This record gives sequence, structure tokens and C-alpha cells, in this order.
Amino acid sequence: METRGKQSAAAVAGRQSELSVLTALAAGARAGRPAAALLRGPAGIGRSALLDAFLLESGRQATVLRARCSEDSRASGQLTLRSLLAGLGTEGSGTADAVAELESGSTAYGPLAHWHRVVTGLLEKRPVIIAIDDVHRCDRQSLRSVAFTLRRAAGLPLLVVLSAPTGTILDADPALAELLTQDHWHTVNLAALTPDAVAAVVRRRLGGRATEALNRTCFEVSQGNPGLLNALLDEVCAKSEPARLLVPVGRQLAEDALLADLRQLPQVLPVAVASAVLGTTSARLVGGLSGLPIPSVLRALEQLRVRRALSPDGSRLASETLRLALLSLVGPDELARRRIRAAQLLEDAGRPLGEVAEVLLKISEPSEPWMVSALHGAARMARLRGESATAVRYLTHALRPSSSEPTSVSRTIHSQAAGLLATTDPSSALRHLRRLIAMDPRDASGPAPAPRGAGQSAGMRRVRQSVRLLTQVLDEPGGAGDSPRGHEGERRTLLDAALLLSGGLDRSTISWVHDRSVVTPTRHQHYVGDEALTDAHALLSTLGGAMAAAVAEQAQGTPGPSAAPGPRSGMKRYSVIASALMLHLADQSEPAIVALDQLLAPGQDEERGSGYATALTARAAVRYGIGDLDEARDDAQRAVRIRQQPGWRRRTSSALTALGAILTQQGDTTGAEQVLRLIDRPGYRDSLWEYPTYLWTRAALERQRGDLEAALSSLYACGGLLREAGVHNPVFLPWWTEAAGVLAALGRPSEAREAAAYGEEIAERWGTPRSIGLALLARGLAAGDRTGTDLLAEACEVLACSPARLACAQAEHALGTALLRDDHVHKARLHLRRAFDLSVQCGAAGLGSTVRDLLVATGGRVRPMTGSRADTLTESERRVAALAAEGRSNREIAEILFVALRTVELHLTNAYRKLGISRRSELAAVFDGGIAERMGSRMSGPGMSRPGTPQSGASQEGLSRHVRY
Repeated sequence: METRGKQSAAAVAGRQSELSVLTALAAGARAGRPAAALLRGPAGIGRSALLDAFLLESGRQATVLRARCSEDSRASGQLTLRSLLAGLGTEGSGTADAVAELESGSTAYGPLAHWHRVVTGLLEKRPVIIAIDDVHRCDRQSLRSVAFTLRRAAGLPLLVVLSAPTGTILDADPALAELLTQDHWHTVNLAALTPDAVAAVVRRRLGGRATEALNRTCFEVSQGNPGLLNALLDEVCAKSEPARLLVPVGRQLAEDALLADLRQLPQVLPVAVASAVLGTTSARLVGGLSGLPIPSVLRALEQLRVRRALSPDGSRLASETLRLALLSLVGPDELARRRIRAAQLLEDAGRPLGEVAEVLLKISEPSEPWMVSALHGAARMARLRGESATAVRYLTHALRPSSSEPTSVSRTIHSQAAGLLATTDPSSALRHLRRLIAMDPRDASGPAPAPRGAGQSAGMRRVRQSVRLLTQVLDEPGGAGDSPRGHEGERRTLLDAALLLSGGLDRSTISWVHDRSVVTPTRHQHYVGDEALTDAHALLSTLGGAMAAAVAEQAQGTPGPSAAPGPRSGMKRYSVIASALMLHLADQSEPAIVALDQLLAPGQDEERGSGYATALTARAAVRYGIGDLDEARDDAQRAVRIRQQPGWRRRTSSALTALGAILTQQGDTTGAEQVLRLIDRPGYRDSLWEYPTYLWTRAALERQRGDLEAALSSLYACGGLLREAGVHNPVFLPWWTEAAGVLAALGRPSEAREAAAYGEEIAERWGTPRSIGLALLARGLAAGDRTGTDLLAEACEVLACSPARLACAQAEHALGTALLRDDHVHKARLHLRRAFDLSVQCGAAGLGSTVRDLLVATGGRVRPMTGSRADTLTESERRVAALAAEGRSNREIAEILFVALRTVELHLTNAYRKLGISRRSELAAVFDGGIAERMGSRMSGPGMSRPGTPQSGASQEGLSRHVRY
């Protein structure tokens, strides 16, 4: 009775308007105007308490027939009628006899007529109030009996009051619909209590402890629901600090009350459970899982929204605890079946793979192939977003099927899991690598399953972890044996190749890996990994500065990607890239470009991202080395854009470093500075390529700005890192050539000669025209006298025989400057003109602008630089070439310009040579605006301007926006 009193007090508080409606209807009924009222509201809103308060007040003047329907009421015929008539034995002997007959079922009139006779007998004595709680649970016989009496109540003092929760579809039951379609009905919707009403209840319950802050918190937690408010106060009123407990207690009580409410709504509960299984409230998906039509699903979702059971955007359930509570209502076997069906629906609907995977994670064993494929795809997307832990969860779950037979998918999963776990959980990564080693490398799925995880790890710059894992696998006791053969020999070959290739990427591991390579000979037993192992040995020899001819012969033995069409495996891709770089360093740049072109041909799956971007960066480096800066810039920008995809943004350092070096040579120092500031990947300083290249580029920037001391410091740091790592290749970042020039400019000739002497030693051993020419250039810069001029002239001759056009331009510039110093102006002008022509052909606007200024100072006539290759032409050559580009014949050109035919032919020959073209049709690309337009559009935005164009304060954010395009 105490609890009922609390609920009644809470219900009456703020319910005066609803109570007055019922009181007025009761007064009308007593005057012979029969009426009916339906109380609606969500669970806990106080329907029963309000009805109790009304009956307590109006029941003194009427006979009250009261019943509360339960879950058993619908299954038992006339149970509600019996509950209504219970306790009427004191009303008179006639009534008592009738009740007894109804309860015994012995009436000759049937239950409906007998019920009506009983009620009319009561109405003859005094007004009657029939009150039924939770009428949606009432049995049909009782509903028809009440409807029968209400239809015949004209002029009788009868009031019928029913209650039902909001969300129940009352007209779904024909008997209830028959009752509610009569003319007497008034619907009373119970809204949430107002803040003042909540405060009144709190004051009544807590007395002096009810503060304004406490009242406000009670309202916010209970949302004005009387049942929840009283339950909340029951929990905390005895505590010393009620305010501190309100929120956590209220949240739990609210979810308990909501679950209890949903269990009373048979049309809503299946939709709520389906939403819990799916993780979404999509009407189509929920309908497919629950088997309900879309309109019913939408009505149920609206009821869930009204009850605050959904998230603010309505896309999912409001909380994880509610979702788990709903799932607990379903048996384990049935829940497993529903989850499989939910995953199928999500996949068929094209929902994100992450949503499908989250459902599949709840299935103990994803045994179907489509499940494994979905988990694998979701892991790939998570990896691209940078969510490694999520990707590992998906991959690990995909490996749960009991079948141990390896498949192509399982190999890929083991490989990717090893790469992702290399840093965070090396022991788990090692288990995946062991599993890969146990697989047959001759399987059709690919030749390199075992090292694929190492390739993944190396590709993501986890080099030390990759090397450590591979070493543990290879050095395990009894692992492969001293002379492995057959499949075991293939596995060992592949692992050795992966170890040497990945270890060669990091400054901290290359020395150790180089020592290990001595005891890891190439087996040449026709194993799948022989080519990769050969490439690994050649790469280490290249970096160590061995003879270029021998290295090039090894590198040329690796077939290009065209040998096996289609996307390349990670191991093969990195092997081809390594071979191409070695060929380039050995002055065989043309076959290097061909190999990389084939690797980047359409169909090589650009969406793979990492390997494709690495190949683009490698081609940019080769094109930079041969002086094709415009094309190199295109490749570097494409690599950056791929790396800017979600999940790769902290792995753009190699592409950004290459782009910064190219921009520096093109005279875009501001853009280069911005690009270098974007490098923020942790650990990039350990990279054998990225950090030394970064220092090399910094030195070039500082030198262009006139800060020679800073430039020298960066060059010495670059050289120190390379020498410490055992890298003595003279053309891989020839820091010593630049250092010799800076030291000579600083007036420190002895130090300049030391740098040149180091370069000369390693250049002679490497033995290519580029290395020898760079050594001569360094010695000429360090000498600074007549001997130096001769050395510079020799450097120009040697470099002209190499593919290094940009280095040749620098040597011509140095020679022209030395001749000017010796007052040989005419000779100087010839070499400066060559330096200018080469600079324009290379797209090196920085060097070109410097050389142009010198030419103008010596009295030479040079057109302003526009960024076009036509800048290299004289005025006469430009006029002739422009007319030829329009389609004019040589004779027509001669007539237009009033020159001899031989003069036209001479100018065209010079134009072809300077522009680097061989056919007349190629002139159109130079003079129709195509090149200028292409360069202009490509070089828009901060850090992307045309070479030589001054930049003003472009932001890093702007550059980031551009390269993501």
C-alpha cells in the first residue's frame, strides 16, 4: 500500500487536468449520459496510478468493476469478466447468484447475455464504472461483452475507463476495434510530468533535502516519467548523497523500464530485436530480418523513437546495454541464425563491409566462404583508414574456420596479419609467418606466401620488426636445415630474399643485413625466389658501391612485370622496383624506365595504393636523375595523392621527399619547403632513402637562399648517415660533390679537396660515366684554378655521355662561371648557353634562372623563361619552328621570312636538337600552348606553381588539399 500511495501521489502531481476530465465524465454518467475513456501513455507514465486516484475519488458514488489484464488473460476465456465481477457477492442475492452462474458457466443465455444481465442489474441500483487496465491483453470474449453492454447503455449511468500503453496497435484485435469504434469514447493522452510537478514529487519524498539542483537532475534523468521518478527516488532517498547517485542509477532504471515496456509491445519488440542484431534501423533491412512489412516496421521505429530507444539520429539503438538486453531475449541458436541472416542482408544491400564484419564477429565460426571474404575486405578497408587494431580483429576472426586446408584468401590473411602485428604484437606476427611457411609456395595462389607478411611490414616501414621476425623464423632450431631442398628450399629462398630486401631499407639494419648476405648465397636451383634473392644481393652491392657493370648484369636478369600479366605480388613488385633503381644508378636508365612503366601500366591495380605509390616514387627518382623534372613531378604528385587516401596519410614521407627535391630544382623553394613540412611520419629518420634525401633537399634549399653554412651542415649530416650505414655508392645522393662546391664557395679549399677525394675513390670503383663525371666536377670545384677549369671541362665531356642531363647542366654552369672568372667571356658564354639549354630541357627553372642572369651579364641575348622548352631557342629558331608547327613547309617558311631554304633547314635542325625531338609533328606540342597549358594546370595551388614562379605564403593546408585531389 505504501508503494501504491507513492505512485498515486506522483500520478496526481501534475495530473489535475487529466483527473478533471475523468471526473467530468463520471458526473455526466451519473446524469444518464454514458461515456467511455481511453488512457494512453508509455510504460511508467502513471496510467494505473491515475486510474486508482480517480476511482478512489469517484468510486464512493458508483459501483466499481475493476480488472488488470495480464499475459494470461488473452489465453483464458472470460478471465477479465470474472475479475470484474469478483467481490460482488455483497451486492444482493440476485447478483450473487448471477455471478455464481457466470463463473460456473451453467447459464442458459450464454456468457455475453448473462454479463449484460448482471451489469444492468447493478445499474438499476447506482452508477457503474468499469475499469480495465492494459486492455490490449484482454480476452476477446470479455471485450465483446463490454462492447455489448456499452452499445445498450443509452440513458444509463455507465462509465467505461480503459488503459493501454502507447505503441500498441489496438485496432489489430477485431473485438477491441469493435469496442473502440463506438460513439462514447474520449482519449486521454498522458504526457510527461512538468519540471514543477517533478519538483513537487521530490519534495514530498525527500522533504528538506530536495534542493533546486536535485529537482532539476531528477527531471533530466526521469524525463518526467512518474514510474521512473519513483523508482529513482526509492533507490537514492535513503542514501546520504542522493544527487551523486541519480545519474548512474537513473540510466539503469530507465533501460530496465524501457525493456519491460517493449516486452509488452508485440508489434514493436521484433523490430527492436532485429535492430539490435543488425546494428542499424534501416527499415528495409529490419523488415527483411523480422519478417514484417515496411509500414509496420516504420510504425514500430516511431514508437522506439518516442521512447528514446534510438540514437539522436535514429540510425541505431540508443545504447549498447539496451542492445545486449534485447539480444538476451533470443536463444543462442536462434540468435546465431539471425546474425548470419543479418550479415547476408547487409552484404546484399551494399552496406559498408565494416558493418557486415561487426555482425560476423558475433558468429563463433564464420565457416562460409562469403563470410571470410567479407571479413578480409573489411580488414583491408580498416587498414587503409589506419585502424590497424580493427583490421587485426577482422583478420583473426576470419581464420577461425575449423578447416585447416590453406586457401588463397587464408594466405593473404596470414600475410596481412603478420604485417599489422609486426609492431604491436611480434609474437602473434611470428605465428602467422610460421603458418605461411607451412604452406606450399607452388600453389596457384602465388609464389611468395611466406615473405608476403614481411613485404607488408616493410611496405609500411616496419623494417626492424620485419627483419627481426624473419630472422627468428629462419634461425629456429630445426627450421630449414643446412641444405634445404624442394618446397622447404623454396620457402627459405623466399624468406632470405624478403629479409635482405626489407633490411636494405633501413639505416639501422642495412649493415647487419649486408653481413648476413655474405652467408646467404644465391642458390640458382630454379626456385621461385631465386630472382628476388638475386635482386636483394645486387641491391646491397649497389648501395655498397661495387662495380656498376656487374650489378647491372645481375639486375638485368630480372624479367619485367610483363612476364606475368596482371597485378604483381608485393614481393615481385618490390623486386622489380629494386632492379629498376639499380639499373638507373648504373647509368642504364632507359631499361629502368621501361620496367617501371610496365609495372605501372593499366591493369596493375592502382587501388592497391602502397605498392603502386612506391613504384611511382621510384620512377620519379629515376626521371629526376635523368633530368626529366616535369614527368618526375607528375609521378611524385600522383604518389602523394595515393598516399593521401585515408589510412595512408602518415606514410607519405617518401613521395613527399621526392617531390620536395624536384620542386627545389624547379626553383619552387616555397613549395618545396611546404612539402617537406608535411612529412610527419614517426620513424622516417631511420629510412635509408627518406631521411638522407630530406637532408640533401634541405641543403639545396639552404644553398639557394645563400645560407651556405646551413647547407654544408645538412650535406655532412646526409653523408654521415650514408657512410655509417655502409652506403658508398657515388651516384646515390652524391653529397660530396655538393659539399665540395659549398666548401669552395666558403673559401675552405682543403676541406673541399677532402670531400672530392672521397668521391673520386668510390666513383672509380663504381665506374660509370655519371660517377666519374661527378668526381671530376667535385675536383674542379675544389681546385679553383686553371687545373680546376680543365677538370670542369673534362667533367662536362664525361657527363655528356651519361643520362644525367641535370648534372651535365650543373657542370656546364660551373665551367662557364670559372671561365668568366678567368675573363674568357666568349668561351664562358658558350658553356653557359649549353647550361641554359639543358636546364630548360630538364625543367630546372632554378638553375636556368641563375644561368640566364649570367648570360645577360656577359652580353648574351636570352628570352625570358616561360617554363616552355621553346625557351632554349633563339628568336630566329623560334620563328621558324613556330611556322613549322602550324604545318608550313620549309619552302613556305623561307618565302614568309625572306630567308634561304638552307637557313630554314639549319634552324629546324637546331630546334629539334634543343627541344629533344626528332619529328616535325612533335613541334605542335611545344607551340600550340599544349605544354604551357599542361604545365600551368598541373602547377596550380600552393607548392604546385610553374617552375621559377615566385610563391607567396601558401599554406600547408592548401598544399594538402591540392595533393589529395
